Order: sequence, then C-alpha cells, then structure tokens
Amino acid sequence: MLTTSAIQRLKSVFRGELLADGDPGYDDARKVFNAAIDRRPGLIARCTGPDDVAEALSFARSQGWPVSVRGAGHNVAGFAICDDGIAIDLSAMKRIVVDETARTVRVEAGATWGEGARHGRGDDGG
Repeated sequence: MLTTSAIQRLKSVFRGELLADGDPGYDDARKVFNAAIDRRPGLIARCTGPDDVAEALSFARSQGWPVSVRGAGHNVAGFAICDDGIAIDLSAMKRIVVDETARTVRVEAGATWGEGARHGRGDDGG
C-alpha cells in the first residue's frame, strides 16, 4: 500500500518531477502518441538523469509496483505507460554527445530522431 511517507522519501532524493493523479500536468504527462491508449499510472516519475531512474526503480520495487518506461512516447502499442504502477518518463533526458575522434555518439533515452538529426547538422540537439 502506498503511503505518504513512502512518497516523501522518494521526493527527498528525486531531482525530477513526480506526478500523481490530480496533480497539475498529470493528464498531459500520461498521454502517449497513440491516443487510443488511456492508462493511469499511480505515479509518473519525470527523470532528469540516471540517479532519478535508479530511485524510481527502487521505489517501484519497494512498493511491488509494475514499471513502464517512456522515452519520447511514440510506442504505438502503449507500453510506455502503465496502469496502477510507476511510469518512468525519460523524455527530459535528451543529451547527445558526439565524440568525433572515437566516432561514437551517446544519446539519452528521451531524445528523438529529429533531435539527433539536428545535432548531426551542428545544431544544438539537446
């Protein structure tokens, strides 16, 4: 059973935004590209980095909650959002790092193809 103290513990270590049903922005945050998907997670964890992801996963495990992971929200089957669990939202994690010498690119999970393409042209992709 979810308790206020459990959420307060998560809030004390979580740098991103936590949204529950009734919070401003909750309904927008639970929407995905496929408008036929209408799921209501118990909590949406809008992560800002890997530490937030780890804390959200630890919280889900401690509560026995199912987990869904959202990148940019374009999964047509709707797996990016779950009912009655925690939706780990990575859409704010858009950092793209290009190492031309090593010929490698590191892309965070919230970046879209378009942002990657802009970055490849020399634009600021994130």
